Parts: sequence; structure tokens; C-alpha cells
Amino acid sequence: SAPLNNRSRNDFSFSVYPNPGTGRVFIQSNTSVLNAAVMVYNTHGQLVSQQQKNIHSSDAISIDLSDKPKGVYI
Repeated sequence: SAPLNNRSRNDFSFSVYPNPGTGRVFIQSNTSVLNAAVMVYNTHGQLVSQQQKNIHSSDAISIDLSDKPKGVYI
């Protein structure tokens, strides 16, 4: 797991948008996290995407799911 820059875990929050998505989703956090493991699962609990990303509190990261079937992802 990645350190949360000396902030309490209770202070950590993130947003995923748009919902519903159109193939590319964005994740924005209130805290910078270096080398974060970003994992996406389908409703069957299967891992469909895993990436290491640096998340900066001022920027959104992009996850491309356009090659995945339409459905619900977590």
C-alpha cells in the first residue's frame, strides 16, 4: 500500500467519473499517492485492469476501459 503523506486515512477520499463511463474513466484524489495500485474488477470479482499510477491531488488520472465489454466495474 502507498503512504498517504502523513494524513489520516480518514482524510483520504477520491472520485471516479464519469458515471456511467464511456470507455475512459478518471480518478481524482484529495491526497497525492505515489505508485498507487489501481485495480478494476467486474461484478464477478475478476480483475480486469491493474496499473501502477502516481496520483497527484491537483490532477486526475485516466484509466482506459474501452477494450472491456459494457458492464459494471468497481
